[in-house]
Amino acid sequence: MKSLRLPLGIALFAFALFAISIVTSIPALPDRVATHFNSAGDPDGWMSRTVYLVGFSAITLGTSFFMSALTYAVRFFPASMLSIPREDYWRSPENHPRACAFLFRHTLWLAALNLFFMRSVHQTIIIANLDDPPSLSGGHSGVGIAIFITSILLWIFLLIRFFFKAPRTA
Repeated sequence: MKSLRLPLGIALFAFALFAISIVTSIPALPDRVATHFNSAGDPDGWMSRTVYLVGFSAITLGTSFFMSALTYAVRFFPASMLSIPREDYWRSPENHPRACAFLFRHTLWLAALNLFFMRSVHQTIIIANLDDPPSLSGGHSGVGIAIFITSILLWIFLLIRFFFKAPRTA
């Protein structure tokens, strides 16, 4: 369980940061929030502040929790349901627990990435709604998207590398 401390700690930190960001942004948002913007940065979708905050929070927290819970639950499924590279190695009784533990630990990192990214999206929406009329600047959101995509690609690479590192069975 020691190897869970860091990713779990980071995921919980990301959760706390996201929750604080949502709660402290309530006074900064107008009653009618611009939530979607066209390619020119002009708003073309609106929600009430309450619907936005509840919906955005539910989707963000729900996806992060669902990913983590699903990969935790994999350990209770039959090993035959694990579809990964080198299945013969990872499905064996001695290696299956290690594969499941890695999936869960690795997904905690993904949940944290999701929470950090969605907090960035929320901050972008707050900043866009400070203008009158609201407008979205591509620079701020573009950096967040680039960091998120790069992080996801690294996450995928590390996931694949772990499962391909297994020794070949004769």
